[in-house]
Amino acid sequence: MAAPVVIDMGIAEPAEVLVASMVEACAKAVGDGECHLVRDAPQGPYRAIAILTWDGADKVRIEVGLRREDGTEWRNRALSFQPEDAELERFRSVGFVVGTLATEEQEPAPPPVVVPPPPVVPAPKVVAPTPSPEPQSEPSAPPASSLGLVATMGGALDEGAPRYGGSLRGRLGFSSWLGVTASAGASVRPRDHRELELRFLEAGVGLGTILAQPRPIGWELDVEAVVESFRASAEAAGVAATRERVLPAARLELDLVWAVAPPLEVLVGVDLFGRPASTTVKVGGEPAGSTGVLELGVVAGARVGL
Repeated sequence: MAAPVVIDMGIAEPAEVLVASMVEACAKAVGDGECHLVRDAPQGPYRAIAILTWDGADKVRIEVGLRREDGTEWRNRALSFQPEDAELERFRSVGFVVGTLATEEQEPAPPPVVVPPPPVVPAPKVVAPTPSPEPQSEPSAPPASSLGLVATMGGALDEGAPRYGGSLRGRLGFSSWLGVTASAGASVRPRDHRELELRFLEAGVGLGTILAQPRPIGWELDVEAVVESFRASAEAAGVAATRERVLPAARLELDLVWAVAPPLEVLVGVDLFGRPASTTVKVGGEPAGSTGVLELGVVAGARVGL
């Protein structure tokens, strides 16, 4: 059996039934060999390597590099689909084109032109030069923008239970690995045995870096400048009191991102929250605890790519 053809999707992989349809169509077009995704490919050598570059859901550029004795021969094809085309048929067409480009024979080069020899001195043969293949550039990922919701859990005071809440997160990407981030969230610690209730409000902006593209698992690091509003409310001896303060702060967050079904992604992570100073809360003149200068928290949620 001939060496296999290997396919690089170029994006987070779609549903398994679509991938299976594409690979099957590729194998039928190849005829005497097999087709595999990069993740499933056996150890080389390979007959050809196909790179797919998607422009939305309706356009795809197919680049197939064939292994030759004197180097790599590249063949290109662009496909455009109509809105009414079924998604399964689109992937089947892509697989067929990959298999065809990996196996079809190119038209033979014209025979060398020989100048008839003169009566005494033979003339040299003139052979048409063979053009060298153009270098191919790596397909680049589009800017990564997203919007999502996460649940949060972090420290409240150095005494008592943690606080729980949620946050709205947004990212505006201006390259495939860097973007501007913004967040707004709220969290509370419910009223305790001292009748003390805590509320935290946060809003921040910063930069987000994609350390590894989610294919399907990736990593991201966000750094934000934050404004935090902290309020403590208590009731003692029938008298209620509330105190509130606002401080600048900063958050550093590391997230693991899983591309479940693009554009939907699930993330879990840890964050480090820092304040310039702590705040001590007293109830009835007795200390009830202090906020930390540094706090470690966890987040979990989902987002949609834009």
